[in-house]
Amino acid sequence: MKIIKYSLIAVAVLVVVFIGAAVFFVTTFDPNAYKEEIIAQAKEHTGRELTLDGDIDLTVFPWLGFSLGSTQFGNAAGFGETPMASVDEVDVRVAIAPLLKGKIEAAKVKLNGLKINLHKNKDGVTNWDDLEKKFAGSETEEETKEEASSKATEFEFAINGVEITNADLQWRDDQEGTNLH
Repeated sequence: MKIIKYSLIAVAVLVVVFIGAAVFFVTTFDPNAYKEEIIAQAKEHTGRELTLDGDIDLTVFPWLGFSLGSTQFGNAAGFGETPMASVDEVDVRVAIAPLLKGKIEAAKVKLNGLKINLHKNKDGVTNWDDLEKKFAGSETEEETKEEASSKATEFEFAINGVEITNADLQWRDDQEGTNLH
């Protein structure tokens, strides 16, 4: 009987410590302190400007997540000042328990006020070609498939849905002379 009693006390202590750690984390961690680093990393890896207006809000329980206000991702050189993508609000959350098992389980990803501007110029170059080249690198297709296959076995990733509200997609093709919304 003492083993059950001590086991219950140990579980209760672990729960209190976990809750205390979560409260401490939320009250002391400021994700906004990392905005400049996030912007710099986006610029370094994509060559594009990332703008994060407003605060980054953090949640911990029952989902670990963040919300952003107005966010803009810049356009490629030669495609104008209009951002390639912008969104008024972003909300992303992942379940905590699966993270301990090496799984990423995201709740519904919410994007409000999403605007995407896709553009192909007269030379047939699109405003996302540079991103494809950066992320594809110089690997062959076989190497990419092998790498993706090995990474897929390292963790599981699931998104339980995407909710997009108030969206606008613009496709401009200068070769064909079309501009669609």
